[in-house]
Amino acid sequence: MKKEKEIYERIQRLIYYMIPEKWESIKLYASTRENLKGKKGELFFYYKPKKILPASYINCYEVPDIFDIEEDEYLKLISKLYNTILILNDYHAKYLGINWTNITIAIDKSKFKIEILENDLSKSEFDSYERHIVWRYKNLKIEPISKEEKYIIKKFFMSKEAKQPKEVFISPLINQKVKNIVDYEKVLTVEEALAQKEEERLEEEYYKLKEIKRQERLRKKEERERKSGINNIYENKDSYNIMGNNI
Repeated sequence: MKKEKEIYERIQRLIYYMIPEKWESIKLYASTRENLKGKKGELFFYYKPKKILPASYINCYEVPDIFDIEEDEYLKLISKLYNTILILNDYHAKYLGINWTNITIAIDKSKFKIEILENDLSKSEFDSYERHIVWRYKNLKIEPISKEEKYIIKKFFMSKEAKQPKEVFISPLINQKVKNIVDYEKVLTVEEALAQKEEERLEEEYYKLKEIKRQERLRKKEERERKSGINNIYENKDSYNIMGNNI
C-alpha cells in the first residue's frame, strides 16, 4: 500500500507541475498494450482552469502553444508521466491481480480517483480516435458535433464495452503547492520539485529518528536508575546484618 500511495503521489505531482495556471478539475486517460517491443499506448489529460466565468477544458497538448513553452521539453514531461502510469499498471498486476489496459484518473479539490475498466483494448471494436470521442463525451461532457461523432457515441452505448465492469480506487490528495512549469513565483523542474519533497521527507524522518533515540536514552537511564536502586537496597540490608552480628 505504501508503494501504491507513492505512485499516486508522483502522478499527482507530475500533473500539477505540468499545469501552468490554477485549475478546478483534471481528467486523465491512459492506455497500455503489450507488443514485441514491450508496452505502448497513449496518454492525454484535460484540465479546467479556475476562472471567474465558466471555462472549457484544455487539452494538455495545447499547453505549449498557449503558454509559450518549449514543446519538446513538455513532451518529455508527458513521457515521464506515462512511464509512471506504466509503473502503476505493473504494480496493480503484480500485487492486486488487476491486468488493466486503460485507466481514467479524475482529480478535483477533494479527491484523487482512479477508474479502471476491465475491457481488453486488444479485443476492442473501437480504435484510438473513437475511444477518445467516447471518453470526452463521458468524462468531459463534450457533445458530439459531426454525424460521425454522434454515430460513434451511439455505437459505443449499444456495445458490450459500455457495460464492462470497473474497479474504482480513491486516494487522498497531496499538497497542491507544487511549483508549475510556468510559475507565478519561480520556475522549478520536475526533478527539483520531487527533490524538494524528498528533502522534506528525509528531514521528517531525521527528527523522528532523533526522537526515537532520545526516548531510548531515557529508557536506558531509567533502567540504570532502577537497577541502582535495587542494589542500594541489598547493600543496606547487608550492612544491617553485619551490624546485627557485631552486636
